Amino acid sequence: MSNAQSLLSSIRSGIQSVSLETHQQTIAAINRFQDDPALLDTILPQCVPLLTNSFYCVSQSQQRLFAELFYNLDKISHSKVLKSLDTSIFKLNDILNYLQDRSSPSSFNDVLCVYLNLSWLSVILLSPYSFEDRFDKTLQVLSRFDAYPICTAPISKIKAILYFKNFTRDFDQIPQPDHSNVSFLNQFLKLFIRSPQSATIYFSDENLRHLQHVALSTHAIKLLPKLFQISYKHASHDILNVIIEFFQDHLNSSSTDTRFQLSHSFAKIIKFLHQADPSSSVELIEYVVDNTFSLLQDPLSSIDSNELHTSLLIIAEVALAKILPAELITSVLTQIIPKSCHFQQSHLQIIKGHHIRDSTNFIVWSIIRSNKSNDLSPQILKSLLSHLLINAFFDSELIIRYSSFAALQELLGRSNKYLALNQADIASILQANWKDLPASFKENSNLIRTLFNPGNALKDTPVCVWSSFINWSFNWNLLENLHLTTMKLNIDYNLLPLIKTECHSPDVLHAILNRPGNSIIQNCQILYLYLKLFENDVNRFKTGQICTEIYQNRINFHLIDKGKRQFNDNSPELFQIFVILKYWQLIGQEKNDFNQELFWKFMNIISPQKKLSIYNEFIPIVQQTVSQCVDLDYTRVIQLMKSDNELTCHSICHLPNKENMCTLFFSQFPLLTAQSRSILIGELKNYWEDKIIGLSSNSYQKFLDIIINCLDDYTITEQGDVGRLVRVQALKLIQTHSALLSESNDRIRTKLTRLMAEPVPEIKSLSFQLLTSTSSRITELSDSLILNFQHKRGLSREFLKGYTISAGAMNFADSQLTSSIDSFIEYFRSLTPSQQLELCNDLIRIIPSAKQVSESKVNDCNKDPLTGGMKFDTIKFTVTCIKFWIRIMESGLIILHPDFNFQGAFAKFYNLHLLDYPTLRVNVVKFFPFLAISYYYTMKEMTNQKKSVDLTNSILKRLLVVVKREYAALSSNFLIDQNIALQGIFQILLEVDALRQLQTLQAACENLEFVNILESDITL
Repeated sequence: MSNAQSLLSSIRSGIQSVSLETHQQTIAAINRFQDDPALLDTILPQCVPLLTNSFYCVSQSQQRLFAELFYNLDKISHSKVLKSLDTSIFKLNDILNYLQDRSSPSSFNDVLCVYLNLSWLSVILLSPYSFEDRFDKTLQVLSRFDAYPICTAPISKIKAILYFKNFTRDFDQIPQPDHSNVSFLNQFLKLFIRSPQSATIYFSDENLRHLQHVALSTHAIKLLPKLFQISYKHASHDILNVIIEFFQDHLNSSSTDTRFQLSHSFAKIIKFLHQADPSSSVELIEYVVDNTFSLLQDPLSSIDSNELHTSLLIIAEVALAKILPAELITSVLTQIIPKSCHFQQSHLQIIKGHHIRDSTNFIVWSIIRSNKSNDLSPQILKSLLSHLLINAFFDSELIIRYSSFAALQELLGRSNKYLALNQADIASILQANWKDLPASFKENSNLIRTLFNPGNALKDTPVCVWSSFINWSFNWNLLENLHLTTMKLNIDYNLLPLIKTECHSPDVLHAILNRPGNSIIQNCQILYLYLKLFENDVNRFKTGQICTEIYQNRINFHLIDKGKRQFNDNSPELFQIFVILKYWQLIGQEKNDFNQELFWKFMNIISPQKKLSIYNEFIPIVQQTVSQCVDLDYTRVIQLMKSDNELTCHSICHLPNKENMCTLFFSQFPLLTAQSRSILIGELKNYWEDKIIGLSSNSYQKFLDIIINCLDDYTITEQGDVGRLVRVQALKLIQTHSALLSESNDRIRTKLTRLMAEPVPEIKSLSFQLLTSTSSRITELSDSLILNFQHKRGLSREFLKGYTISAGAMNFADSQLTSSIDSFIEYFRSLTPSQQLELCNDLIRIIPSAKQVSESKVNDCNKDPLTGGMKFDTIKFTVTCIKFWIRIMESGLIILHPDFNFQGAFAKFYNLHLLDYPTLRVNVVKFFPFLAISYYYTMKEMTNQKKSVDLTNSILKRLLVVVKREYAALSSNFLIDQNIALQGIFQILLEVDALRQLQTLQAACENLEFVNILESDITL
């Protein structure tokens, strides 16, 4: 409460002295009351006049601030804001004049100024005057703002008031009733309902029929309750019948919004009749209830769910209005709710019906909220408790668990006296976690067993709830539930514990569960339950027999070849495949039921479904099935691997013949995609000790070599650096089996040093942990930390290669690049001069030479024959190194050690820029001016003037050659490297303040006379 009071104080202060500085803070404070407007209502009588009474006395900018504050208050508490407005008619001229001057608002805040004045006008016009003299002028002013949606409501209200006050005019003079002015007609009819005598005088039969044609459409449903009331007073029975028939004919609308409008409007008519003609009201309610009950008698697949939804919403609205007769309440709760609370329909693999279950909860909530607890029998209350508990804890849709829990709170709060639950039980229910479905099953199944198992308590309530829970678990959820994920959770967390504790005798178990399903999918669901019992050693011999009997006699599965298919986690066909595979895994191969040809077809179907949560459940099943297969068809294994069947890749380590496994692995691994290679490395990680360590020394060494080489996998595809998947898995394998680090210490550590400096956070972190022997996960590994750590070990060229890849990356995040470059410069400046020199020399040495770049393309040596992974592209790495040099010099690292071999560096870059690789050439030309400037300033104070400009002049001459090289042939068209070279010359001359050379170059640019520029014109 103290927080609310401080917010109210902040709002009052912000409105009393409106300023740009506090404006947004005030609006934010206002919007905090959206969930509880009542507290805000207390200050509106003081705040609203402050915004309106001085509105015309402040500047336009202030008016916009006032209007925005008014709009936000109005948005939260519309009626209270209107009641707080000054109703003096002396404000009328000010408002109309203001609106007349604002014919075309230029901003949203200007529109809000118009909205404020329109809202105020709608209140003033309610005063007891006809305003006939202002009629035409007001309508003319209003027409200017029809195009602004925010103004529609107040404009409609103003028009309605004016036409109502002057209704002696002919009916034809009001705006033509059509779909464009439904809002106006709604306000217009509302005023006549408040004045029945005027309605009788004004509306003739012809007028009512005229309105009827407009109202009888899905766009104008909200007019119907008002037209019904007026027609009832007018005794126009034919119109009344037409309206009722319209509702009855449109209950099955496909639009959700329309169904809500229909139910709300039809309920309003029933509420009106409850006062005016109670017997007709009851008749309509009985029609809706009987129609709903009739719909639910049909098979689920043939029920019109749209009509059912609308009918349920009407019942909920009527119940909330406290006009649902007691006998019908009982019918609804005993005949409709039990059937609609679990409603589901399947259409094209999509499970529908949550809207039915949601409206069911709305009915229960409405009945509980609007009836005294003693109006409902204890048996009905206990039945409701059962339904709500089950849906709040176990429904597949979160929105249903929300609405069920809301109704459950009402029930426990209002009717617990008849439920006889103690406060501890209620607290445990209300504090239960139900938002995460698997967690809810895990925790709340045990909660229900604890609270309601008759073995734990002998009260009537637990017996009733327990009976419903058992029926739901063993019958509806096991056999009828279309949401197969929920069905599986039910078996794991409800049925298995119940059967384990309740059914020790095989005969009892058989009596409870031995029933045939009505379809293959139901038989699969029953088989899945028995397989879980078998897997958990529940009467293993008997359940194994039953599993075999069900599989052999009731699972008649025919695989229809439909090509590639996309399933979801609740696809019946995918679940059938899952159950058959599980049967083969546990029992089938012993009973000779295993069908290898069908198994490989399943592998083709399942593998593309890797985005589904059930996919991970297939992996161990397939792995064990493969490991048990006696006459495995290795040809099919190779075919599936070549097609990158990832599920097959998960199974390679489980092939029954180790020699075949090694041969197949070594031959196929280099041919796979990076994604598939990463899966195989992940499986090696999981089964290294079980499957690999015991191999011959040659095979073991080859596996080890593959793992080490995978650390160099930089495969690039359209998806980007997919090689990182392989590098990550290889690092995780080494981390899991740390003995490998000592077996190949130098080879692995050298690569880890490079990987630690790379940009991928996970690779960086894993490498650092391995190098430091740290088991804890590093949340944030800064570049400074890496540089300082490596400095103590001695900066190696491999480390610099990794750091250059990170800081010179072509595609990068700004924050990552800034951190890498800033950290490097800070580190560089902390070194001694001799260390700086050595570091610069190493950074030049790691750049490939022109010969190495050329050979990398000629020999195609980038692909590793052992792994199939691509090494880091030589040209790309060269470009990355150059970009790194450019970035550190752009960031201020210009003056280097005087003994740095500038001439050697220039020679290396010079040779690189002669190669016919555009990206490489452009980046070298970009770097030339940085090298020239660095040389100039490094040598300026150390040597004579002539010596300090030698290399700078050489670079200027080379850049001039690039500019002039093809200019004559291309006329005035510049290639990108020529343009960059020209910019480079300007960059150098500007840095060294060479004014004469700059003027000469500028004149050549203006006259396009580049061919005539001499070296002496630009050299220093």
